[in-house]
Amino acid sequence: MHHVRLAGVEEVMPLIDGADTVVHLAGVPDEAPLSGLLDGNVMGARHVLEAARRTGVGRVVPASSNRLTGCYPAARRVSAEMPPRPGITLRAGLAGRSPSAVRRGGAGASAGSRGLGVRDAVRGGRLAAGPT
Repeated sequence: MHHVRLAGVEEVMPLIDGADTVVHLAGVPDEAPLSGLLDGNVMGARHVLEAARRTGVGRVVPASSNRLTGCYPAARRVSAEMPPRPGITLRAGLAGRSPSAVRRGGAGASAGSRGLGVRDAVRGGRLAAGPT
């Protein structure tokens, strides 16, 4: 695991060069003004996706927040029945035409259902999901 500022593509590239999969966990998960979300959530994700494209990484698995749902207000409970409105996140992934899987941490679930984790999101890929 690497902790790095995602201020630029060049900072990310050496860390992921040669990787099969990148699990991207950075970002601001809370409701915040747009100016506070742009650097970490939008530009940081863009830098990871672009670095992955340039270095030939086959899969990027971002662990998303409820921002993926389209920024429903924090006071409103988001359920599985509410339509996702991925907006910028979806467009960023499609711009690089890379296959995508997104784990939405606050996803609604019915009683007794099994939750999914990052391990489930990357199953079938070439990522070693166990201890290293």
